[in-house]
Amino acid sequence: MIRLPFSFQQHWEHLLFLHYPVSPEILQSRLPAELTPDIIDGQAWLSVVPFALTYWLPGLPIPFRFLELNLRTYVRPAPGFAESASGVYFFCLDANDFLSVEAARLSYHLNYQHAKMRMNQERSDTLGAPVIQFHSQRTDHRAHPARFSGQYRPRPPQGLNPEESRLQHWLTERYRLYTTDGHGGLFTARIEHPPWQWQAVDYEIFTNELPTAHGFSAPLSPIPALATYCPSLDVVAHPGNRVQRRV
Repeated sequence: MIRLPFSFQQHWEHLLFLHYPVSPEILQSRLPAELTPDIIDGQAWLSVVPFALTYWLPGLPIPFRFLELNLRTYVRPAPGFAESASGVYFFCLDANDFLSVEAARLSYHLNYQHAKMRMNQERSDTLGAPVIQFHSQRTDHRAHPARFSGQYRPRPPQGLNPEESRLQHWLTERYRLYTTDGHGGLFTARIEHPPWQWQAVDYEIFTNELPTAHGFSAPLSPIPALATYCPSLDVVAHPGNRVQRRV
């Protein structure tokens, strides 16, 4: 990992979260040995998240913008590490900006992959909310091919029911990510942002090959157990640090 001397200001837009339950045992078999599944009510989770991202580098007024599609899960460091806080682990982060992909791989050990992507927005004649179409096709030779295609439209702002709110809070109010280097090293980075503002969402997924591309063919339902939408979020991503092992 190349430790950057600065933090990134980011702005995320039109986020769709598709949450799928997965058994902790199956998830553990796909995780690096340095991590263990974080569990709620005996269940582990995977999430597929398409969105648009803009970031700024210190001292440069020009924003960098690209599309991203990631497959994420929820973890804690394995026993033996000094850190125990829960966080997010990314099986993949597909994106359509060459320099951002390569820089993130070097600076954070994040599994970014090159992809062809497009996002289109159309106004709904009935509700006035945007209908967002998102399409992605991975082109990176370092990973298995994976396609995603779907569309989604936020419903008028309304609260989730109590059970959905409890699960959504557990899944997304996380302020730390974990990565590994493939040689026994575990790294973490802090993420700062205000609380998410969630809306219910109508969606149609035509193709979703991310889970199967990363070894999750059997355990996932074709329909997510929970789907939500957030219009935007301002984020600060801090530099990564190595997690020390217990003495």
